[in-house]
Amino acid sequence: MGISINTGYIVWYNGPYPAGMMPDTKIYFRNLRWMLESSEKIIADKGYRGLVNVITPFDAKDEKHKKQMALARARHETANRRFKQWHCLQERWRHDRNKHQEAFIAIICLTQIEILNGHPLFQTTYNSKVFDE
Repeated sequence: MGISINTGYIVWYNGPYPAGMMPDTKIYFRNLRWMLESSEKIIADKGYRGLVNVITPFDAKDEKHKKQMALARARHETANRRFKQWHCLQERWRHDRNKHQEAFIAIICLTQIEILNGHPLFQTTYNSKVFDE
């Protein structure tokens, strides 16, 4: 799932994948990488170090940059927590396997509606000069 740094809205998803079956970097290479404009970048954890269009904590210009990246990643974790509250993404799926993706998309939509209707993810101070290279 991708969260806009500027708005906090859910802007991309892919999956779901069974836990541990598809590493994040493989999802990036198969899907997200090809959707990004050449000037677009994503913030990710240290496991993405050295990938095209990806900024990791290793790329921080200074402590302020590192702190803003950490806040953006923490906001993403807040979205992950909201998804897990539905339990069908955290616990064993006991229904038709084909219905799992439908449930996943429904949870994304409901979470985005919640964000738009007064329950946003915590806000970070977006400073384009800190993120733009």
